[in-house]
Amino acid sequence: GLIALADDLATYIYLRSRGANSGIRFHSGNFLLVALSTLVSRLTGLVPGLLLGSPAGIEDVPDEHSGPRLDILSIVITAILGFLAWALVPLFEHDPWMNTLLLLMFAAGVQTVFFEMIPLRYLRGKGIFQFNRLLWLALFVSAATAFLQTMLNPDGAFVEAFQSRNMLLLSLFVIAYCLFCTLVWLWLTRLARKREQTKPPADTV
Repeated sequence: GLIALADDLATYIYLRSRGANSGIRFHSGNFLLVALSTLVSRLTGLVPGLLLGSPAGIEDVPDEHSGPRLDILSIVITAILGFLAWALVPLFEHDPWMNTLLLLMFAAGVQTVFFEMIPLRYLRGKGIFQFNRLLWLALFVSAATAFLQTMLNPDGAFVEAFQSRNMLLLSLFVIAYCLFCTLVWLWLTRLARKREQTKPPADTV
C-alpha cells in the first residue's frame, strides 16, 4: 500500500503546488485486485507483483499539467522509496517486524518500477517512451537489472535461474509481448500501405 500510494502522493503534491485541484480517491475495485494478486502470489509461489493493482489513485489531473513529467516523477519517487527502505534494513537487523517491512517495501518498489516501465497503455513507461526513448531505455534497463538480480535471480546463477518458475514465466511473458508488438507493427504497416494505394490522386492546378 505504501509503495502503491507513493507516486500518487508525490504527484498530488506536485500538482497542488501548481494550483491544480487534484485529489486522491480510494477505489474498492483496485483494492480487491491488490488483495487478489497477493492471494494468488501466496498460493502459487509466484513473485508478488505479477498482477498489478493500486488501492487508490490520483484524479482530476488538468491536461496542461499531465504528461511525461508526472510519469518520470512517479518512477523516480517509487525507486527512491524502495532503495531507501533497502538502505535502512541494517539499522533494524534485530527487529524482525521492521526488517521484514522494509524488505517488502524494497521488493514492492523494485517490482512496481519494473512493471510500470513496460511501455503499455495506462502504465508510466508509455508516456516516458513517447517522450524520450533513450531515457526510457536507460530507466527500463536499470529497472530490469534490479528486478532480475534481486527478485528472480538473487543468487547470481544466470543459467540456473532459468530453471526457476518465476524466470520461465517472465521469459514467456517477454517473448509473447515482443511477438504481439511485432504482429501489431506488421498489421499497421500493411494498413498504411493499403491507404496509400487507395488514396485518390491529389488535384492538380
